[in-house]
Amino acid sequence: MDRFKKTVNRIAAFAGGALMVGATIAGALAAVDMATLPQPFVTSAGQFDSYIVVGTMGWNPNIAFNAQAAEDLAGDVAVGMDLSAAFAQTATSASAGASELTTVSEGVLVRVPGDDLNYGETIFNVKSSYGDNDLDFLSDETFSESRGNTKNAGEDYSQTIDFLTGTAETVFERDTTDSNRVVDTYFKMSKGTALYDYEVVFSGGIDYDTTAVNDDFKGAKMNLQGTTYTISAASGVASAGTFKMELLSGSMVISQGEYTTQTYTFGGETYEISVPVIADGDGSVKLIVNGDTTDKLYEGDTTEIAGIEVGVDEVFINEGSEAMGADMVTFYLGANKLTLQSGSEVKVNDAKIDDWKVESTWTGTAGAGTLDTIDTLTVTATPKSDIFMRAGDELVDPFMGNWKIVFAGIDKITEDIEMTTSGDQGALRFTNLNGAEVEIPVINDGTNVWLGEELKAATTEIKQDGDSSAEGMFLIANNDYCEDTLSFGNCDFVQMLVVGTGGEARVIEISGISDPNGTWATGDEVADLEDLTTGKTWNEVKLNGNDIKLGFATIKLDASTSATGDRITATQINQFVGRGNLATADLKLSGSGEMDITADGTNVLVDIAESNGNLLYNANSIGFVDDTNGDVDINNAIIASGLNWETSERNSDYREALDALNWGALFRYDSKNSDVLEISLPEEEAISKVYIAPTGAAATAVTSGTVSLHYISGTAGIAKTDADFRTTVPNRNVILVGGPSVNKLVYDLAVEGKTQTAAEYVEDTAVIQMVENAYGQRDALVVAGYAAKDTAMAGRVVSTYVLGQGFAGRLSGDLVTLNTAGAATVTQVSFV
Repeated sequence: MDRFKKTVNRIAAFAGGALMVGATIAGALAAVDMATLPQPFVTSAGQFDSYIVVGTMGWNPNIAFNAQAAEDLAGDVAVGMDLSAAFAQTATSASAGASELTTVSEGVLVRVPGDDLNYGETIFNVKSSYGDNDLDFLSDETFSESRGNTKNAGEDYSQTIDFLTGTAETVFERDTTDSNRVVDTYFKMSKGTALYDYEVVFSGGIDYDTTAVNDDFKGAKMNLQGTTYTISAASGVASAGTFKMELLSGSMVISQGEYTTQTYTFGGETYEISVPVIADGDGSVKLIVNGDTTDKLYEGDTTEIAGIEVGVDEVFINEGSEAMGADMVTFYLGANKLTLQSGSEVKVNDAKIDDWKVESTWTGTAGAGTLDTIDTLTVTATPKSDIFMRAGDELVDPFMGNWKIVFAGIDKITEDIEMTTSGDQGALRFTNLNGAEVEIPVINDGTNVWLGEELKAATTEIKQDGDSSAEGMFLIANNDYCEDTLSFGNCDFVQMLVVGTGGEARVIEISGISDPNGTWATGDEVADLEDLTTGKTWNEVKLNGNDIKLGFATIKLDASTSATGDRITATQINQFVGRGNLATADLKLSGSGEMDITADGTNVLVDIAESNGNLLYNANSIGFVDDTNGDVDINNAIIASGLNWETSERNSDYREALDALNWGALFRYDSKNSDVLEISLPEEEAISKVYIAPTGAAATAVTSGTVSLHYISGTAGIAKTDADFRTTVPNRNVILVGGPSVNKLVYDLAVEGKTQTAAEYVEDTAVIQMVENAYGQRDALVVAGYAAKDTAMAGRVVSTYVLGQGFAGRLSGDLVTLNTAGAATVTQVSFV
């Protein structure tokens, strides 16, 4: 009894626990084969989205729940917990189109707690300012100098990058810079709109004498974005808006005497540099680099020669030995000169920056007499043309080149909804909660469009969505019916949309109505049903007040005869209740969205709500309409629904749009023929992954296996017992632990011939089996043995394999049998 209590507690802990998991990428593989593990239990989007189900044993009257049974069950629970950890460790929190996502080795993601970057939002909307706490190269610094008439001792200053409003936005539109003008998701910087301010704020100000500006600053050092610059020249007055500063830096600083020749290696190249002359009179210098001679250079000058930028820092007259000409020069190899003048464009090595307007502004405060104080330096960067960044693109800062914007892509998991038409027919296709594709047909009677694959007979009356004048052979609402003046036979093959309490939808066809007694007056009518979604059939189910249990839903059908004809009534076929702005919803989609289908007597309309309850396409219904010629069209009212429709690419008939609320749903519509509408609906609001990172940060595709942490909660759905599926079937892929004697789901699969029965298990053996389409389009992995110890070994084999720690090449195909005889460790298990 104590072991029984312990087992129950462990089941509760398993089903309600939470796991913190590390993530590695699992690539998308289509075939159901054990070699693909951890897929399909880890999705192509890199998420663990499956159930691990252990048995509870109490359902089986042939098994006595004694101490041994409790111990066996406890062993299965332990296997389930081990598998939970193993599979979870192969999941990744980078979702939605893993091949389109990029990770960055260092930097900061544009987000704040509770607020991600979404469609229609700019960096400014989420987190506009980045500084010392975000990026190391924006560290707080101090400025000191003791030159000229003023002294500045340890003046603190901060550095920030401040993104501005109205640009740096995630959009879904045409790339107007591309000749094909392809519509896609981009991270866009708008032409003529300032992208950012780089701001340096001197907390106490920097003092200088306006009559000796150059003397006060020349030679002083200033660290900007992690690079130390030497001030080579300064002029003007900050408080008057005329200040100008020239700064010089380089990758290699060299001091060399006049008349000398030295060899240096830089950037993998060798440079032989001579100093033929330093003029005592004007302080100019000439350099010979790999045989090429510069013009005269003065302090602060730069020039490109022999494929490298050279800049003169300082010239020292009569500082060397007499034998060397007594003069020396300090210069930079790989020089970088910045010219920052208030109200003017920035110059880098004396040239303006291509494709950008980058302006600098100095602000200051006038002091007593000739004193002035520098308060701030602001550099504003504005693109001269639109910039469209695709997923994986990088944009390096045009000013100093020390940081970049990386558009990693859109993080979302989507489900597809499709509407198509051909002639007088059409179809609505979507994926239900069980992962199966549902197809709902529509048909035109010559004037109006109805649900149904066929039109009714002349003697038949159809009530469809409450309308008894319907022409299509399809029932969608409770109490819809099919009645015929001749016989029930004309109601054979009428279809119904059946929806369970949880929202799972399937199309069920009544394939025959009969009375075993042959009287048609006793109320003993029965019907044959076929699930057109999964292919499952039910024969001679009882009508007239009896519950018809279909597994995913319980329905009621009533048959009656009267003077007006024979009637089959769908008394109860939809038990789902919608929410939010779509309280009339008929069903749930495979993600978190909901759908309402309405046959209004003229058209068949479709409304879709996103997972937050908001309606798509500005609350305008889409649907199937008459084209005035007796055929079916998809209504083009959505084109005028307030969405920003764009032609897919040059000369295309298709137009595309993002939903009006920027949630991330995408539409693709054949605007010429009105015969195709495709909707990509995200399960949650799409997140735009944008990083601000140092230029040297490595950006790699998510399939490289970058590790991140996230939580998988048992209450969110990873751990289950078979008791959770007494009245429904799993709506995810499942890992089933334990054989058909203890796990009801395995027992059911054995009854259906999809896995072996209890009698087929042999002592000291275990099976690992992939069951394709075990539940609709959902797959199952059975991990089971003759006894608990055998199941445990099978579980360890699977865990070892998915973690990449062994059995490569041994788990393949759809069935593996293990010999566990005498095996004390997983390495002692043999494959039969």
